[in-house]
Amino acid sequence: MVNDDLFRELVAVRRVLGGEADVARFVRTTMAALGAPLTHAPAPTHGPPLVPAPELVDLRSLPVLIRDALGGPKVLPVVFSGGAPVDATLLTRTHPFVESLARFTLEAALDPVHAEDLRLARRAAVVRTRDVATRTTLLLLRLRCHLEGKDPKGQPRELLAEDLLVAAFTGAPDKATWLEDVAAEALFDVTPSANVDPDAARLQLARILDGLPALRESLSARVKARGAALLDAHKRVREATKGGHLGRSLGGLGVRVHEPVDLLGVYVFLPDAGAKAPARGDA
Repeated sequence: MVNDDLFRELVAVRRVLGGEADVARFVRTTMAALGAPLTHAPAPTHGPPLVPAPELVDLRSLPVLIRDALGGPKVLPVVFSGGAPVDATLLTRTHPFVESLARFTLEAALDPVHAEDLRLARRAAVVRTRDVATRTTLLLLRLRCHLEGKDPKGQPRELLAEDLLVAAFTGAPDKATWLEDVAAEALFDVTPSANVDPDAARLQLARILDGLPALRESLSARVKARGAALLDAHKRVREATKGGHLGRSLGGLGVRVHEPVDLLGVYVFLPDAGAKAPARGDA
């Protein structure tokens, strides 16, 4: 039987990690960006159609470097939900292909040489969209902290914890109005509605980057609050899984947050004054 506190932590972890729809969107979008979009597998010649219908991951047209990085068979029938039909593979977040594709995407984004050649992901971008009413900036942050305590013998013991944090604000950095977490996460789903001139994009990013010092105090408060939340979650899980024994054996747990927080990405969303917002009820 699952403890209520443990169940809440499991739900929170699953929400952050994403589900079937997130995996499907990531694989389809990334493979299309690589020039190898998924296609539908041929329907069976006998019997009813397969449900769900498999899609084909076809790596044969990709450069050898990318095929080697992704590994696995060159042609792979896949599904993203339900039970995998015979001769098809269920792609989940922890499947080796999905993990390899995510690793390759991240490394390409962090490598300035590959980032220029492979337009898979960007650490900085400016997007014009009708989904925001004013300039909105999304920051992708990496939090690192040490959970500190003592082992049963009284010796100091540390556990390293890492987490990703998204923070968003409207306006200029020195007059930032911070969004709630739910509103910040919703920015991942905005739809571009118009192009942004490259020079204008560079200017917008430069303004945000130059203003980052003005955000230091607010970001520090946010990462400390997240560190405290991680510590509380750690205590609850230990209490639920070990009956409190392990938590007591570590002594008084504390958290030490590494600052400044690592800035992984900066994304600026500009309102599209020329786009007509969809009427209520329109698709």
